[in-house]
Amino acid sequence: MDKDTLLREIEQRREPAHCFIRWVRPDGAHECELLDYFVRVRAAQEEVTTFDLLDIEDMWQELLALGLSGFSRAVRKGVEVIDWVQTDEHGDQQVRSCCFRAEGLGALYDEVKKLQARRKG
Repeated sequence: MDKDTLLREIEQRREPAHCFIRWVRPDGAHECELLDYFVRVRAAQEEVTTFDLLDIEDMWQELLALGLSGFSRAVRKGVEVIDWVQTDEHGDQQVRSCCFRAEGLGALYDEVKKLQARRKG
């Protein structure tokens, strides 16, 4: 799909809740990205076969589908957060937390993908 067609389709299908895009490349691999960033920067760089627009709950499911354990959601002081329990090489556990917002969720997704790539390589 060329850039103009892609951007036109995104504009036609986009709803206010959509803050992510998941797209499939010609090789079958898929990626997820913040929608505004994708439109502004990556749309011209990527070969896209198909795409879906995701809301934050859809993206939460994408993160969980990566198969890494330790993620949960909680509300603290009236703010929804994501907790990620990680175990270091000594067996000690740490909890990393971030607000349950698109930017935080996208950053966690990217970090997990990079961690998985390092483990494969």
